[in-house]
Order: sequence, then structure tokens, then C-alpha cells
Amino acid sequence: MSDNSNNAGSRKPPVNSQTSTIKVSADWLIDVLTRVFAGHGMPKQDALQVAQCLVEADMRGIHSHGSSRINIYSERLKLGLVNPTPKIQVHQSGSGTAILDGDNGMGAVVGHYAAHTVAQQAKQAGIAAIAIHNSNHFGIAAVYAETIVQAGCFALVCSNSPPTMAPHGGSEPVFGTNPIALGVPTAADGMLVTDMATSIVARGKIIRATYEKTAIPCDWALDAEGRHTTDPEAALAGVVLPFAGAKGSAIALFVDILAGVLTGANFGTHTPDLYRNLKDRSNIGHFMLAIDITRFQKTDSFYQRLSECLQMVHDCKAIDADEPVKLPGEIEATNRAKALAFGIALPEDVIHALKQECAELGIQFKLPEH
Repeated sequence: MSDNSNNAGSRKPPVNSQTSTIKVSADWLIDVLTRVFAGHGMPKQDALQVAQCLVEADMRGIHSHGSSRINIYSERLKLGLVNPTPKIQVHQSGSGTAILDGDNGMGAVVGHYAAHTVAQQAKQAGIAAIAIHNSNHFGIAAVYAETIVQAGCFALVCSNSPPTMAPHGGSEPVFGTNPIALGVPTAADGMLVTDMATSIVARGKIIRATYEKTAIPCDWALDAEGRHTTDPEAALAGVVLPFAGAKGSAIALFVDILAGVLTGANFGTHTPDLYRNLKDRSNIGHFMLAIDITRFQKTDSFYQRLSECLQMVHDCKAIDADEPVKLPGEIEATNRAKALAFGIALPEDVIHALKQECAELGIQFKLPEH
């Protein structure tokens, strides 16, 4: 889930015109983040869950949703805008439906609770849906889809977010980038998962461009005057654009209906800005659907048919012989494997933010030796 800001309140780290990186291991980064969140009053297991979610994004190359969020997550915890110890409640509304109140907990904590719940219900009822309100920014949607898929279910996960995107033909923010993730189990304990924002690009990538002082493609965003721009600062003062024009705009609208209107959460322009509004709780909404595939196909038959389907994609003649056709998630899986083997390259501004958080909480901070 993305947001609309270029500013983490008073906590935005200094930005150098030349951004260098430092390699760290996933384990080191998870440990530091866990200690920071625990320092803000979160139970250790919950703190670990949030840390793992952020590091998963970094490992997959989705740095806009990774540890770069440490400043704003910490700020909102410190200001009491996020509950570090939520009492999550699930209200069963039918044999396969439920409403979950996240009690304003961290999005990753609420999201994982919801994903486990809807997967369990789908195994009992065949199909299950859960509507979540009183949540917060939950990072990449893929991790929750994967939790559902691990239970042997088809997964749909979507979330709304603060308005940063104009509807097709508009120049003012109405929707968030409203991500949607889909997943399905494959043979040999594998899975196929796709996770996408309904904007041309996640707004976090524009935020990173401001840190790195790099231009953005001209079709990503409009400035405050409704003009296409390559300036990331101007883009953040304006709006991002939906992917595929009217089609992406329509999907963003339906995500807001499912995750916001249906769940009882905020929606559209009612949703407070994650960064600029440091007074109001977010009340972000998520919606999750799980389908037990064994209710429709025998497992072996499904996997065989799915394998055949996916092979058709791989076998398609590529436009560029050196760039074979890839399935959704394959690039991220390659990035993840490289990160586990060689480390995660963190920009210096993120390292600075981590060091600053540790200093304020009295936590020892030491970069790993290489």
C-alpha cells in the first residue's frame, strides 16, 4: 500500500545528491528493526512480524515499501497514532465471512492475523472472505497472499490507501494507489503470486527518486497544475496516474469499494495522509478472499493443469531472445535469492534513519563487519 508524501514529518533523513549504499544481511536488518519496534512498546513477536515484512520488500527489490519506512512507522507509534499492543477482534458474520477490527494496530500485524484467519475459514467453508478495518499501512500485499496460498488456497488481497492518484481524466487525488495481490499454490510447495499497485508506479518509488535526486518518467504523474512532469518533487505535490488509463482507474475504484466502503474503513478522500497528517488515525481497510482449490479440482489434477498453463507462458517466443518471458513474481524471486546470498544494498539515508532511531531509543547500533 502506498501513500502520498515526500516528507516523514520532522524525521526525514538528510539526502545527498549522490546516494551510496551499504550491504547488510537480512538477518542483521530484521534484528535492528525488531529492536526498534519493540522499543516503541510492541510485543517482540509483533515487532518481528513488522520487521520481516519490511525486509521482505527490501529483499525483493521493492525498497519503496521496505526499511525506508522506519521513520514514519516510528513517528506514528511515538505520537500514539498507531496502537503497539492491539486487541484484534474477529466477528463471524457467516459460515465463510468475517469482519476484523484491527484496533489500530500495525498493518503487518493486522494483515497477518487476517490472512491466517481467512485461510483457516476457507479450509472449513471452501471459500471465505474477511473485511478488515482499523488497520494501518501494511507494506507489500504479496506477503499476506502468500500466507493464504501456503494453506492450499487461491488468494486475493487488496488494500486502500490515502488519496494520491487521480481517476482517469482527473487532475486531483481521489484514490490511493490501492494495491491488489493474487496468488495460487503450484506443485512442489511452490506458489505463483502477483502484487501490483493500481497506479502506473508505487508512490514510494517517486519518494525514493526525491532522495536520490533522479528524474522520473513523464507518464508517471501530474504536477499540482495538472501537467505531466519528470520532477519527483513536483509529482509529489500533484498526483500519480492509474495504470492503463480508465482500466486501472476502475480497478482502483473497486479496491476502494471492497477495502474501504465494504469494510467500514476510511475510503477515498476521507483517508488521512500517512506522512503529512500526524494528528489522525489512518483507519485503513483491507479485504481478503481465500478459495480452497480442493473444492473444485483434485490437487494433483489442478497442479498438472496449472503447470501446463504456466509452461505456455514460458514457452512463448520472446520479443528479445536475451529476455525470456517471465511469470509474475520471478524477478522478485531472483532479487530475493541474490539478497539472501550477497546482502541487501541499503541507501545511506536509510542507514542514517536506523541509526537515529536506535540512538533515540537507547539501542546499540553497529553496522555488520564485512
